[in-house]
Amino acid sequence: MQNNPLDPRQPNTPVNYQAPTPQQQPMQYHPPLGNQPAYYTPAPQPVQQPYYAPQPQPQSNIDWRAVNYYKQLRKKERNDIILKGAVIGATLIVMIIVELIAVLLLDAAGKSTLLDTDPTFANCFNIIAVHVCALAVPFTLMWLILKKKADKPLIPTEKTGKLKAFIWICFGMGCCMAANYITNAVIMLYEAFGYELTQPEFPVANSVISCIALVFSTSIVPGIFEEYAFRCCTLSALRPHGKAFGVIAVSIVFGLIHGNMIQFVFAMLVGLALGFITVRTNSVIPAMIVHALNNGISVLQEILEYTSGEKVAEYVSNGFVIAWIILGIGALAYMLVKKELLPPKQPKQPKVPYALNLAEKLLCLVPGFFIPFVILIYETSQYITKV
Repeated sequence: MQNNPLDPRQPNTPVNYQAPTPQQQPMQYHPPLGNQPAYYTPAPQPVQQPYYAPQPQPQSNIDWRAVNYYKQLRKKERNDIILKGAVIGATLIVMIIVELIAVLLLDAAGKSTLLDTDPTFANCFNIIAVHVCALAVPFTLMWLILKKKADKPLIPTEKTGKLKAFIWICFGMGCCMAANYITNAVIMLYEAFGYELTQPEFPVANSVISCIALVFSTSIVPGIFEEYAFRCCTLSALRPHGKAFGVIAVSIVFGLIHGNMIQFVFAMLVGLALGFITVRTNSVIPAMIVHALNNGISVLQEILEYTSGEKVAEYVSNGFVIAWIILGIGALAYMLVKKELLPPKQPKQPKVPYALNLAEKLLCLVPGFFIPFVILIYETSQYITKV
């Protein structure tokens, strides 16, 4: 066995070496008490508290600057729509006032009875007082007020091929024919509940001049001026907030200005189609042509009743209706096959946080539209009678 020089039991261990001793435990002194001598006890050891490592705090991924930015955008858009609704609502009130003033002036001049007896005078009054003074002028002023916040150009006239334009016109006329059947269903529904829907009647054409005035008053002029007022001025103001929102809002107003339930339902449905065509083609010209052709069917029927009798007028007008239905179905099938009904799919854009949805945008128009809505709904109610 090999000697270890550091082992104290070995003879060659250095003299100054001290063997390691275990660490002495601290002792606590207790003085003598009575007959009990002093003694020592191990000092109490401090209790070590368990160590808990600090837990990492979850890092927030919310960028509050971005949140505030998007909230400000939401507030700005809401305020813009409310402002535009107020301006459009004021324009509708001006339109109603201008029409009322025109009728009062006729009454003061003793000519108001001509509106019910003279078709030429009534059609000319409709052109000048209603479409020029009450529609074109106020809605142009409205657009001038809102043009900084409106879509441009005011009158969209993007070039479309002849075939493409014809397809869209046939599609629009097919929508008009479908709207006519839906309107008839609404009339029958009211009749089932004991109410009859009526609309104002105008004197029928009784001369060549009155027939010409009827063509301009009912077909050509409304097709131009009404589309200019709604699918140009009004849609241009609302389109920056969404195409669907603009088309729906304008269609509701377009239906209400007609002042009776029958034309409200029909005009609102047709307005949806005309707005859709304008947005898809980025041109108002197809919508103007559809509007004029649709009104032209009733004009043609009235002129044929004057020249050839009711039976011929009914056959011809029904023939045009059937022809437009067939062409409309064909146009719809063509666009579905060619995938031209809806715009081509764009890369999906990230959703803007806190953006207003369609319902919220429409609600923003309520404050500005409230008064004209009440007036126009009241006018509409005058043509609902209990059977």
